[in-house]
Amino acid sequence: MGKDLQIEAVEAGGEHVVYLTGELDLANATAAEEALFGMSASKVTVDLSGLSFIDSSGVGALIEARRRMEENGNSVEFRGARDTVRRLLDVINWARRTWPWWEAGHTGCERLVPSPTRPPRRCRPTEATLH
Repeated sequence: MGKDLQIEAVEAGGEHVVYLTGELDLANATAAEEALFGMSASKVTVDLSGLSFIDSSGVGALIEARRRMEENGNSVEFRGARDTVRRLLDVINWARRTWPWWEAGHTGCERLVPSPTRPPRRCRPTEATLH
C-alpha cells in the first residue's frame, strides 16, 4: 500500500480532535481503534480529511471505537471524509445507518455525495436522527 496511518490528537478545553492521515486498513485498524478508545475527553471529533484510503477493517475499527467510547459516556463525531474515502462511506450508507448526524445540516437521509442522475433523498427527521 502507500502511506502508513498517522494519528494526531489535539486537546482544547476538555475536547479532543483526532486527525487521521494516510491509510486506515487491516494493517493498522486495531491500533487506530485502541488509540481512539484511549482518548480521555468526553467529546472527541475525528477528522477523516487526511485519509487517502480506508477498507472494511478501517470502517469496522471506527464503528467499534465509537461503540466502546459511547458505552463509556463519551461523545464521538466523525467529519471531513473526502474523495474515495467519502465515496466508500456513501456506498455503505455510513451516514444513514451509522451516524445520522454525519455533518451539520444532514438529517441522516440525504446522500453524502450528490448524484448527477438522481435527486437527493429526503425524509422526515426522527428522534434518532436529531442528536
